[in-house]
Amino acid sequence: MLNNLRAMAVFAEVVRQGSFRGAARKLGVSAAALSQNISQLENRLGTALLYRSTRQLTPTDAGQRLLVHAQELLDTAARAEQDLGRKGGPLRGVLRLTIPSGLIEAEITAKIAGFAKQHPALSLELSFSDVQQDLIGQGIDLAIRAGDMPDSTLLRQRIGTIRRVLVCHPDYPAARMALHSPGELAGLDWVKLAMMPLAKTFTHPDHAPIKVPLGGRIQVDNIAGMLEMCRQGLGLATPPDYMVAEDITTGRLRHLLPDWQVTPIPVYAVQPDTKVPNRAAQALIAALR
Repeated sequence: MLNNLRAMAVFAEVVRQGSFRGAARKLGVSAAALSQNISQLENRLGTALLYRSTRQLTPTDAGQRLLVHAQELLDTAARAEQDLGRKGGPLRGVLRLTIPSGLIEAEITAKIAGFAKQHPALSLELSFSDVQQDLIGQGIDLAIRAGDMPDSTLLRQRIGTIRRVLVCHPDYPAARMALHSPGELAGLDWVKLAMMPLAKTFTHPDHAPIKVPLGGRIQVDNIAGMLEMCRQGLGLATPPDYMVAEDITTGRLRHLLPDWQVTPIPVYAVQPDTKVPNRAAQALIAALR
């Protein structure tokens, strides 16, 4: 029975990885040993579980049915380990995170560093990227994402906001205009961020919100690039306030319409919807909130 359980776990990992080689790397054993385990399991069950070719593996109908039962067994074992972990031991293993590059200098990154110091037995793999990665397909435990979240099967928790400010280079025409309202920005060039909407909403405690369409010929795919193009005088931009505080103080950039607020960007912690919550991910979310 124990051999069958082990073989079923191996079978589930081989299917998940899509190859014996990938499963072997994940489990720390040889691909030949895994292939032998699957063959022995097929012999005991009296049916083929995998269609095998030089390029891919595909479960047979029997393999698909076995996979359901194997995954249930693995989920049960994982719940047992998670339950034991909650009752005492330190966080262990690897926590894989993806974070927008624009948050490198933000307080949230300092909090993640503090969390790592508090849990020395836990390894963190951080990807600072503005590409929305496939959490499930790429094995990512937790994503920090900025902006409105579309409906999906992923779990999300709002953990904060990013305050933005309207800035431009001192030599850009808007810096010499006597601006009183965002409506006067129409026709000016913007440095646009590819993943953000092509309009910005400004609010004021004494006025109705104003939405301003973004014109201009410069578009970038990350916040650092947007800010640098703005510093070079190519248009208006609304970077996070923490990224331009020193620029504004030194006069490298001009803060426009300080009485108006650009709509803040919500920040979410996003994770796959698993039957068993990732203990380390949950602990980090609690620290960030």
